[in-house]
Amino acid sequence: MKRSSGPIGWINFSNKTEHIYVWGAGVTGLLFGYYLKKNGFNFTILEKKNRAGGLIETKDTAFGPAETAANAIFADENFLILLKELKLDYIKAKSSLKKKIFRNNKFTTFPLSFFEIIKIFFRLFRKINYHSNMSVYDFFFPLVGKRVCLEVLASALNGIYSAPIKELHFESIFGISPKSKTYFGFLREYKKFKKTNIKPYSISFSKGMQAFISRLENELKEHIILDHDKSFNQFERNIICTSAKDAASIINDNNISNLLEKIEYSSLNTTTVFSKNRIHDLQESFGVLFPYNEDSSLGILHNSAIFNNRVKDSTYSSYTFISKNDKNLDPYKYLQSEIESFPTSWKKALPIYNLERIKTISKIRATFYTNQSQLMLHGNYVHGISLRQIHNNILEVFK
Repeated sequence: MKRSSGPIGWINFSNKTEHIYVWGAGVTGLLFGYYLKKNGFNFTILEKKNRAGGLIETKDTAFGPAETAANAIFADENFLILLKELKLDYIKAKSSLKKKIFRNNKFTTFPLSFFEIIKIFFRLFRKINYHSNMSVYDFFFPLVGKRVCLEVLASALNGIYSAPIKELHFESIFGISPKSKTYFGFLREYKKFKKTNIKPYSISFSKGMQAFISRLENELKEHIILDHDKSFNQFERNIICTSAKDAASIINDNNISNLLEKIEYSSLNTTTVFSKNRIHDLQESFGVLFPYNEDSSLGILHNSAIFNNRVKDSTYSSYTFISKNDKNLDPYKYLQSEIESFPTSWKKALPIYNLERIKTISKIRATFYTNQSQLMLHGNYVHGISLRQIHNNILEVFK
């Protein structure tokens, strides 16, 4: 079946006995494996490393959990059903916490000035000159102006996509091709488009994100092979759940592999810090996001404020500093005390949701439509970067 969204390619799921190989035991591969097992399929998950989970891992330190990647899941109704099936208890993020942005050299909860609000209000009825290649910056510039785009909107998106707002492809980020003639109409249209039965909210687990990975791994332990050395066979049924770069090296098809190689990834560094001092500007706050800059932090998460049990000793606070490269924003600047730090570095952490990515994905889909192999590709580079979106895309496959 031809798809314009979700996983690329197809598998004949009417045959449950013929073996399926899932390549990669990151969260995408584990989720695919869970639903293959739930629906009675014969399958094996192949992982080239000696552990499952991919980028996600929780370090159990003497001070508290330190995440190597995602600190939480922005869970919707479907994800909560999954957790109930897994009998996995979760912790909600504190709902009363403020979200801050660094602007005008300070941490602020509401970053817009009175005059900016007035300008935006009168611009709501401007005509939208939309085209499908638009960046997020190009779309919102006529509404909010240059400074708000680069200093406010860019900061908000940095925490998710880790890329400059001028590179982020509008339709890839917002998932909608506007039909409205004005920005006022678009805001109403987008609100309706995003409406769900249960509003998503951030969750984690008492022992961190590793608890989610471990529960899935335990559920699938009879199907997972770590440190595998199997060669790819195009005549078998294969679901590749790796990064685009790893998928390119697995597939024996130069055309598809060359396209997958074109998908760009951003680097990411996270440093979880435990300190007896506190960043006073982040009290009762999720943290702060910064405008995009290669040489500075993308944000600071106030872990011990967001979730309970993020520190083993209440005299400590936990923060995670997130940056594009190893020039992390200096924690000492904010904490001014001795700290215990746990850094993690990923050279290829997140796919960049730019115009080149969506064009490349479209070409790969078109190539797969003429390919008779039973092969499927899925991951955060395909259609939706979040765990919630990856999960929902897999659910659609099994409907």
